[in-house]
Amino acid sequence: MAQANNTHDTDFYFNDELYVIQVKGTLFRVHQKFLTEHSRRFADMFAIPRPEDGAGCGLSDSNPIILDDVETQDFKSFLEAIYHSARPNFVMPAAGWLRVLCVAHRYDSPGMHARALDGMRAFRFQPGQDTEALACAEQHDIDVRLVDEALKYAITRQDAITAEELASLSTRLASKLCAAREKWAVDNALRGNSPDFGSDIATQGKPCDKCKAKYHAAPNIQKAIASIWGKKERAEDLAGMVIFSAP
Repeated sequence: MAQANNTHDTDFYFNDELYVIQVKGTLFRVHQKFLTEHSRRFADMFAIPRPEDGAGCGLSDSNPIILDDVETQDFKSFLEAIYHSARPNFVMPAAGWLRVLCVAHRYDSPGMHARALDGMRAFRFQPGQDTEALACAEQHDIDVRLVDEALKYAITRQDAITAEELASLSTRLASKLCAAREKWAVDNALRGNSPDFGSDIATQGKPCDKCKAKYHAAPNIQKAIASIWGKKERAEDLAGMVIFSAP
């Protein structure tokens, strides 16, 4: 039997409500507490007194909170990171973290912004995940040189770029990517002791026929990128750089 003099724990007794949020044509029903903890913009939003008619308050499917400045998949990735990223087996591709980054910057969420940057930097690419990240960058008007790990992997990977991957990119980006891969392959092949294809680190092998060195570094990937995309004078001048700045 419950005791009459029970007290509420100050940290773990939640009076939380679920709110309906509409993004484009999709409805989400999520906890106010999680949104306000992770986003200063949502905290300000929920601090506004509700109108008497309840319009746009998110209390039902017919009166959702409407977000018209974010894409559905971006917001879903943001929620996935909030709800699930603490799980030990949580995995999100680099493109997903890039979407989280965009929402975190727009909705003043410094904690999720930092987590998204860490997730992108730590991600180990597999074929297809690199071009997915590049396509995501394009969709958000972000210069692909800012997702440099994805770009470097796409240029140096051993597996061919598939037709489906190329179709996900603009014609301009697909053309540049193919040109960069060709330049990398040619530069690699011209070395007497070239590293394993798909590697951008030094390797050991038989001595070079010209200089007798046992170790040769792979071609400079940044030079290959610069030859196709142009020299990057300052990162802050690239399109989309503001997204990478802490909110």
